[in-house]
Amino acid sequence: MEYLNTKILNYRLTRFIGEGGMASVYEGTHEKLGTKVAIKILNPVLTANKQIRQRFENEAKMMASLNHPNIVKVMDYDEQPDKLAIVMELLDGTNLASHIKTIDALKPEQAIPIFTHVLDAFIYAHGKGIIHRDIKPSNIFLDSENHVKILDFGIAKLLESGDDFTSTGAQLGTPTYMSPEQVKAEKNIDQRTDIYSLGVTLFFLLNGKPPYNSSTQSNFEIFNKIVYEPIPDLVKYPDLNQLIKIATDKDRNQRFNKVEEFKEEILKLTSNPFYLEDDKTLIDKHQIGGRNIKDSFEDDTLIDEYRKRGANLNAQKSSRVNGNKHPKSIKPENSITRNATHKSEKSNIEKQTNLSESKVGKIRRKYLLYVSSGIVLLLVAIFLISKFTGHGYRDSMFNYSMVFVPGSTFQMGSQDVSGDEIPVHKVGVSDFYIGAYEVTQAHWKEIMGENPSLYKSFLTNCDNYPVENVSWNDIQAFLKRVYQQTGKEYRLPTEAEWEYAAGGGATQSGKARKRWAGTSDEGFLSDYAWYHLNSDEKPHAVGSKLPNDLEIYDMTGNVAEWCSDWDGNYKSGYQIDPEGPSTGSSRVIRGGNWGMNATDIRITSRARIDPSDKDRYTGFRLVYREEKVAVDSVAAW
Repeated sequence: MEYLNTKILNYRLTRFIGEGGMASVYEGTHEKLGTKVAIKILNPVLTANKQIRQRFENEAKMMASLNHPNIVKVMDYDEQPDKLAIVMELLDGTNLASHIKTIDALKPEQAIPIFTHVLDAFIYAHGKGIIHRDIKPSNIFLDSENHVKILDFGIAKLLESGDDFTSTGAQLGTPTYMSPEQVKAEKNIDQRTDIYSLGVTLFFLLNGKPPYNSSTQSNFEIFNKIVYEPIPDLVKYPDLNQLIKIATDKDRNQRFNKVEEFKEEILKLTSNPFYLEDDKTLIDKHQIGGRNIKDSFEDDTLIDEYRKRGANLNAQKSSRVNGNKHPKSIKPENSITRNATHKSEKSNIEKQTNLSESKVGKIRRKYLLYVSSGIVLLLVAIFLISKFTGHGYRDSMFNYSMVFVPGSTFQMGSQDVSGDEIPVHKVGVSDFYIGAYEVTQAHWKEIMGENPSLYKSFLTNCDNYPVENVSWNDIQAFLKRVYQQTGKEYRLPTEAEWEYAAGGGATQSGKARKRWAGTSDEGFLSDYAWYHLNSDEKPHAVGSKLPNDLEIYDMTGNVAEWCSDWDGNYKSGYQIDPEGPSTGSSRVIRGGNWGMNATDIRITSRARIDPSDKDRYTGFRLVYREEKVAVDSVAAW
């Protein structure tokens, strides 16, 4: 704690966080901006060692080159003769080793979402030619919102250049999680050593304890087991155990060649709706359309049948795996088997119900009649909705779809929570168009010629994902470029326009407004929004959930959306087309994001950030107004 209250760069060290063998960590506060960071300072005893200084600098450079939401972000580096420091983002939470101590072990449905994000981080790092070489639960951080962050690249190696900054043949890593080739201090370490450590880490998450006990076994005993004995079996979860066995094979040529393969097999296994490693636990918690599967069954016999099918499926998978010592893929049943099974089930159903062909024909005709009637009603409904809500609009040059929102009055704000959503006040809004979707990465690339999104490098087909990592100021440059190309003055929505459109606009006149865009029932929220319960901790392609009453998508969740207003308190009394305060220090964002809970993504919820800030949670949509409705007309509504 010797550095407490001292200064590094522009940061005052205000709190001691912890220390290890090589470095100590402090919380730092920027003296002018007030922002908080974590500062890792090399142990002063080691600063005279040129090799260690080089390794510490190497860690800073390597981590600064990585830009991924699941890897801790390095912001700066300071080097003095007697002091070396790395400035990083400050995290609030705990590492997985400490977390597991408090709960014993994770179930698959808890462990897999965390572990797949760990895999995402290493897919990215390996793609950059970097291997970590010290993967372990204590280097995996889980923040207060359950976001995964990988820490400590202190002994990482850059494959392409061969940069290592360790002595030749040095034995580096944490004994329990080291690969056989690390134990033997082999020189040609590659990404498969990380895959081994990842397999041991998954074992730890599901078992609650590592495969070897460092408190009762010497390093020599542990090293001997790593090199010569297979990792213990994870009996409770045989399918996942098989994948762990592949990842931790003594022969690295028999492991998954890439982290992508490891992730692919885990997702194949756990995405199966009949995957029931832990008896009925996954049945009771698996969600379909916002409902619990168990609630969808009428009696226990069907639950038992569902469970039995899952057990049979796992037995088939197990037999396939056991037939091949190290499969690189666990394939589903072939189409012939599925078709035969389907035909057999269909035949049994017809026999059990004793339906003659004529009866089946009548039922089919009646079914077609119902479907036809439904289609007619649907077309009528669409006609009425389109007649009521106005018309859509697509800019042919910009290829951006917009929805016409007829003006009216509404009650803005909410008394659900105290704070910045009150007072509830009457607002008049003029006609305007608003984006049917959030502005995508493809839109941004089309106008600006580049893609700033943090997710572009590890999402496939990311063009239809919302653009994020753009500041309010960046968007002004974007709007200027759009005007130059189209001649149209698009802009960000005001808070009033945004909340009015999110709530359904004039379609909700005389009705109680919905809490979220499209619904007031939290049980159906997953049908309309990406948020922390269903997002898998990442944004999703725009328009992949249901729209609100105006056919506008993703106004609740996915990415939060910039508004034009400066932040400020609401004014009481009737207002027409309010535009917020004339000045301020923060701009408003609305709608909440994929990492937030249900309360924080209500349509009345407000947040604010500096207009120069950008992050992975925030994007935007556009507004266009052909001609403002006269104030007197609005006041008369």
